[in-house]
Amino acid sequence: MLLVDKLSFTYPSGRQVFSDISLKIGVGDIVCILGQSGSGKTTFLKCLNVLLVANQGNLSLGGRMYLRDGSVGVDPTLLRKKIGIVFQENHLFPSLKVIDNLLVPQIRAAGLSRQKASNRAEFYSEMFKISHILESYPEAISLGEAKRVALARTLLMEPNVLLLDEPTTGLDIATSAIIESSLLHYIKEKSNRAILFSTHDILLARKLSSSVAFISRKDKLISWTKKEFNSIPDSTLVQLYEQ
Repeated sequence: MLLVDKLSFTYPSGRQVFSDISLKIGVGDIVCILGQSGSGKTTFLKCLNVLLVANQGNLSLGGRMYLRDGSVGVDPTLLRKKIGIVFQENHLFPSLKVIDNLLVPQIRAAGLSRQKASNRAEFYSEMFKISHILESYPEAISLGEAKRVALARTLLMEPNVLLLDEPTTGLDIATSAIIESSLLHYIKEKSNRAILFSTHDILLARKLSSSVAFISRKDKLISWTKKEFNSIPDSTLVQLYEQ
């Protein structure tokens, strides 16, 4: 589905964030990206939906190349309908109630009728357990509730690939469990979709992912299948973070 081929990103200042990353995300995959702070996990996610444009390498979605050697070959707005992203900051519309945060993108960007958008919003509100806050404004809800709203809003747009930047960071156990179960339900129901998420949470990586990749500051990518990763002791993984 999503093919990353020798991707590299360097800031104009000359600081190289990562280089020569290759990764394949297939239909139905839940791929976890691990790595030290500053290793480029968030930058990598931004490059995948061209919020940042990689300097070198190729990106393909569904067999169609949309980045070739640092040159974007598609309308980024159209691409982002297929590759959705949820940041740690959530980025809800502060002047809109939660229900309108869910409805407006569907109506304005996807062209759905208000009735169809409302029906879909109701389904995802129940999935993410946010029905009780639909009439609230973002400033009046908790961080965990805001995260669930942001996830529901992005899933309502039905992207082919969902990118998540540390989806459970700073959340309590109960909220994290809701997010985990909702994402698993989504990928099961939408069999032609894929999820790529970054995290520092090794337990989450073990539970949720179908495969794992580690971006190292030593300018390399280490990949494991779920079985391989789950056989690695935590102490060995900690050593990778310390390198």
